[in-house]
Amino acid sequence: MNYTLLNSDDEIKALLIRWEQNNIQQIALDFEGEFNLHCYGEHLCLIQIFDGSDFYLVDPLCADEEASRRAAESAGKPFLPFTRVTGKSQVKPPVTEEGLRLLLESPQMEKLWFDCASDGELVWKKFGIRLHKVYDVFRVAKVLGLVGPGLAGNLAALTERFVTGAGREISGHVQQDTLSKKRLQQTNWMNRPLSAAQLEYALKDVANLFALRQALDEEARSKKLLSQVRATMKGIPHLSKEQIPGYMKMPGYKRMKVHQQIFLRHFFEARDLVARQLNKPPFQVLDKHLLVRLAQKAPLVRAQLVAELGTKSQAARMLLPLLEEANKAAQDEISRSGKVNLLG
Repeated sequence: MNYTLLNSDDEIKALLIRWEQNNIQQIALDFEGEFNLHCYGEHLCLIQIFDGSDFYLVDPLCADEEASRRAAESAGKPFLPFTRVTGKSQVKPPVTEEGLRLLLESPQMEKLWFDCASDGELVWKKFGIRLHKVYDVFRVAKVLGLVGPGLAGNLAALTERFVTGAGREISGHVQQDTLSKKRLQQTNWMNRPLSAAQLEYALKDVANLFALRQALDEEARSKKLLSQVRATMKGIPHLSKEQIPGYMKMPGYKRMKVHQQIFLRHFFEARDLVARQLNKPPFQVLDKHLLVRLAQKAPLVRAQLVAELGTKSQAARMLLPLLEEANKAAQDEISRSGKVNLLG
């Protein structure tokens, strides 16, 4: 699939002007990202664009790296530059946050998306960018009852059924293709250069959005659901007002006793610090279920921590003293709160 790589803010600006001159008011968009799977943190790795005739790619890693560095410095946390992780060559001049904002917040350009929820949250948390004028095709499918438990309502299945498959129901071939797409989706999008298979996968996600929107809109019109569809598009993306701390998302957190929750918070922060320093996903430093189990057993002595963690891996050796400090800090916090009886 042929595409144009937009290498700078100036090239994005020029494309926006060209679209305006050619009266192009709608584009299909999608992101590829990293979500604590191959390295630490959440990152915007690739932006795919289709304007109905031509494909474009934006490499936003330089902008993401700068935003990640600022966030780490603001929080007083360590930061490992991406160049040491990916070995990517710096693009000069790179696409910056300004270029991303021009593209994603453009009030003139309608942006077709398939399920923009996580993408919208990502750029909001990372850059303070709020996606503007989004038409989420996933929402149309939801109104039509095509997505939900037990339904094959992902992009590949809907495209096969309404676009490339000319109305056929999902087949075994599509299910197999979905598994293949899932494997590609979970590849490391932080690496450079991206493979031909990754690029083809990424571009296919936007290639059929125009046709899929048309087909689903016609379905909604025939069922007199267009007004409901329009209502669901208001306020997209629906961004979280407050970011829930990661330790509160740990399994069973709400059922834990108060003192266990305090230990979990301190242990979670210790694990996070090591993950940052090693640039590893936190689960590779310490499994979340083991993290919860340690908090449930706390307070702990060094021998218990060594028995649970071991000392063979670099992560375990780095984590052990930090967990000891976290163990003590949690006990001190509980004591200061005047609730010493929390420890039983």
